[in-house]
Amino acid sequence: MDRFDILIQNGKIVNGTGNPWFYGDVGIKNNTIVAVGDLSGKAADTVIDADGLVVAPGFIDLHTHCDQALGDPGSNTNLNCLIQGTTTQDEVSEAIANALKINDCLFLQP
Repeated sequence: MDRFDILIQNGKIVNGTGNPWFYGDVGIKNNTIVAVGDLSGKAADTVIDADGLVVAPGFIDLHTHCDQALGDPGSNTNLNCLIQGTTTQDEVSEAIANALKINDCLFLQP
């Protein structure tokens, strides 16, 4: 790829695969990540310097207490979660969450 729409450079990349983090770049084209790694010398319409920052996919919050606030645009709950990197939330009751947690391991039900 010769040119990206967005190029995030110099970030500490945590890609969610369980592998160790690494320094690198992320190239985005048409709202899709199309390249990850050393993208030195590549051009983009927008370049973001992520030096000193973590670049990661969205985080999943499996135990949230914001189920009522998410429906209220005035509460800023959506914005607060997104700023913290949470892109998916699942409202789980206390009883179910405690039942699923055994020996500090969380067992997810399909």
